[in-house]
Amino acid sequence: MRKIIVLSYLTFDGFSAAKDGNSKWIVWDEGLDDYYVETQREADATFLGRTTYEGLKDYWSTDKSANENPEIIEFTNKTKKYVFSKSMENADWENSEIVREISAEEIEKIKNRDGKNILIIGSGSIASQLEKLNLIDEYRFLSIPVILGEGKPYFTNLDKILDLKLVETRQFESGGVLHRYEPKPESESEKRDRTS
Repeated sequence: MRKIIVLSYLTFDGFSAAKDGNSKWIVWDEGLDDYYVETQREADATFLGRTTYEGLKDYWSTDKSANENPEIIEFTNKTKKYVFSKSMENADWENSEIVREISAEEIEKIKNRDGKNILIIGSGSIASQLEKLNLIDEYRFLSIPVILGEGKPYFTNLDKILDLKLVETRQFESGGVLHRYEPKPESESEKRDRTS
């Protein structure tokens, strides 16, 4: 079965964007570039919130991205994109589909279709809603060695503690570190709650 995988950059103090929404603080290097491509090769669809969708479209579907890795350009433009929005009138970026409501039934239908993994790129609000439904299989956080002091947290309005099991770390030349996690089984989380 396909996995739903979160792929997001985070500052050292846990923000996914600066207060004004910018991500100019992201430090890039060849190793991070290679890892991004490696992750994309395992996937053939993305889940995006409206803000992330519009930001990605504005960059990757235009000449602004001309000097980027051609494989990332092709993936970002041609891969199936599910954009979650109640207010968007149309999604005219190549291979995009609007999904009006997040429901376990609808997401399971998408997840059970034939294909590779599904990436949630950025889009913390979407990840938060899917986490409440226990639909995320893996988290891949790329921790950037920057402290903003204030900004936009990745997760919002969670109704429980999210217990994660570390399955991989990888350090990059820029100082960025991959932290790859899977959700702990319910039994382990419940045991921790009883002993705390």
